[in-house]
Amino acid sequence: MILYHGGDPMKTLRLIKGFSANTLIAFSKSKNTVWRPWYNNLFIDSGAFAVNNSGKSISIDEYCQYLFDRKENSDKIVYASLDVIGNPDESYKNYKYMVKSGLYPIPVFHIGEDIKHLYRLAKISNYIGLGGTVGYSNKERFYFFNKVFSLFPDPKEIGFHGFGVSSLFLSKLFPWKSIDSTNASKGTVFGNFYTPFGSYKINEILNELQHKTNKIKTIEKWLRSINISWKDISQETEKGVAYRVKANILGMESLMINDLDFYSSKTNTFNL
Repeated sequence: MILYHGGDPMKTLRLIKGFSANTLIAFSKSKNTVWRPWYNNLFIDSGAFAVNNSGKSISIDEYCQYLFDRKENSDKIVYASLDVIGNPDESYKNYKYMVKSGLYPIPVFHIGEDIKHLYRLAKISNYIGLGGTVGYSNKERFYFFNKVFSLFPDPKEIGFHGFGVSSLFLSKLFPWKSIDSTNASKGTVFGNFYTPFGSYKINEILNELQHKTNKIKTIEKWLRSINISWKDISQETEKGVAYRVKANILGMESLMINDLDFYSSKTNTFNL
């Protein structure tokens, strides 16, 4: 599974030489087609969900041209089709238009849509996005994802991308091909600190440094392994934000992707 990271604080990674991350950007927010040094693999979302909520619209021709302008790095890029929230037939029409134009987008199936539309997409694509779940509870999201994966359980036949799947439980429970989350970058704004051992508040961790508890020693050892020091992440500067974003990215990937003793962790509770 690939975890793509989104959010404005990702831009601070330009300050850390040699580090790149799987990144998500939205066409509606970023019209610049320059490949950035902190991109590893890139997922491009049209941004239709956010734009729809604002009452605006996206030009499909402008979006297509934006994607064509990135052909130089096409081997590292995947992108979603321009979906129309609440109108699966228009979403399908846009997908077909983009394919006819010479693009290969990922079509999107939304929570609340008739399952027949998912079957239609499964006939024409082996990689499908599951979206529209922002604002739904984890319980509602669980039932939606569970229904989809019960119908298409083999990721070798149909791979799914989960838009905004930030729940540790949901990321582990289903065989995703990819997901995206803004937790790693936006979490820095709220003082969240993700490690392979759980999530904490960065200020609480920094206040505990002088005590050298086993928790602090364990986190310290992990930080050294990813070339980050306490001094790096305690800086109240843009570069300090960059180091915290880097730590959060690697911490989240350890929690959500790597094979850890997931179900024994007290931080990984999930209530339906």
